[in-house]
Amino acid sequence: MDIRQTGMVLAFISLIDNRAVSEESIMAWHELLRDVEFDDAKNAVTLHFKSSTDYIRPAHIIQGARMVKMDRKKEQYE
Repeated sequence: MDIRQTGMVLAFISLIDNRAVSEESIMAWHELLRDVEFDDAKNAVTLHFKSSTDYIRPAHIIQGARMVKMDRKKEQYE
């Protein structure tokens, strides 16, 4: 995902948990999430907030995006 999309993911997160989002935080998160597809990241965030009360971090999104991607591939083969 590009840096603009990373900002969109963080903006979505902040609507739910009220975290402060700055240009610096967007750049830091982007360093960790640049290889994650935008739609997978958004789906991972949604799944996280539906199933966890943990404060979401980049690792949650990376792991969740992997699961979303695996589920999508599984559905293709069924």
